[in-house]
Amino acid sequence: MAALEKVYANQEEIEPSHRWTDHIKRLLLRLGPDLRRPNADDPFVVQHRLRGSAFSHVSDHTYVDVSGRREPRAHFRAVHVAEGLIARSGHLTTHGIRVYLVIAFGDALCLWEYNPDQYEVRYSGVMDEKTPKIKSYVSVPLKFLTTIITKEDADRESKKSHEAGIHHVQAIQQVAAEDAGWNHPAQQEEGQEAGQGQGQEA
Repeated sequence: MAALEKVYANQEEIEPSHRWTDHIKRLLLRLGPDLRRPNADDPFVVQHRLRGSAFSHVSDHTYVDVSGRREPRAHFRAVHVAEGLIARSGHLTTHGIRVYLVIAFGDALCLWEYNPDQYEVRYSGVMDEKTPKIKSYVSVPLKFLTTIITKEDADRESKKSHEAGIHHVQAIQQVAAEDAGWNHPAQQEEGQEAGQGQGQEA
C-alpha cells in the first residue's frame, strides 16, 4: 500500500507539543468555556469513536478536535482530515453545533471552523495483494486555516513570562533584604536603650 502511505506520510497526527499547551487552553476557553474532555464510556462518544470521528473536547454547543503535526506549515499544501470526522461535523452543524479543528504544526497553532465549501474529498488508489483498493480522505487547503500564534511569538511570550518571573523573585528578595536592614538598626537601638536603663538602675 505504498501509494496510500505516501499520501499520509507527512500527515501523521501526534499530540501537540508542550509549547502549545497554554495557548490551546486559552483558545478552548475562547471557543467555549464549558468545553470538556468527553467521557470515554458515554455511548454517544463511543459512537463517534467507532465512526472515526472522536472529538477531543465537547460541549452542548461546540465540538473541537485538537491534534498536532510534526512538520511546519510550509511542509503542507493542505491538511488531511479523517473523513469520518468531517462527515460527523456536517451532521453536528445541522443541529446548530459549531465544529472546530485546532491543529498545532511545528511552527504555528492554527484553527479551522468546519465549512463544507472549504474542503474537498480526494481519492487514492492502491494495489493490495493484487486487489485494487480506493481510499478517500478530506483535504483542507492551508489558506482556510487561521493562525492563532506562531512559534516565534509563542517563544517570545514564554521568554517574557520567564523573565517577569525572575524579576518578581528578585524584587521579593530585595524587599526582604531591605526589611532585614530596616529591622537591624531598630534592634540595635532597643539594645542600647535597654543597656542605658540598666546603667541608670545601677
